[in-house]
Amino acid sequence: MTRNIFDYTGRMLSPTKTAPKGHICVWNANIVTDKKEKIWFGDLDLNTDSEDLQRYANELGQTIYVLREMDARFLRPGEEVDLDRAVAVFAPKE
Repeated sequence: MTRNIFDYTGRMLSPTKTAPKGHICVWNANIVTDKKEKIWFGDLDLNTDSEDLQRYANELGQTIYVLREMDARFLRPGEEVDLDRAVAVFAPKE
């Protein structure tokens, strides 16, 4: 059984926050839905996690937005978030 990276929040890829050469990492990323709900936070490597992110959007049936730490760190239900600041966006596919 493969463990889903989104089963637990607070994922850490590197204690030194050093990305592998040629990789795009978002440290302390926040995943927010198109309903502006924060559903996950932790480190993401967009090079290796993109398939999992797409699968997550498909499973949710919602577009998900990867935001930097400070763009949604303290996001509370009902608060506004600027989704235009997303580093990556994954829309559900059938």
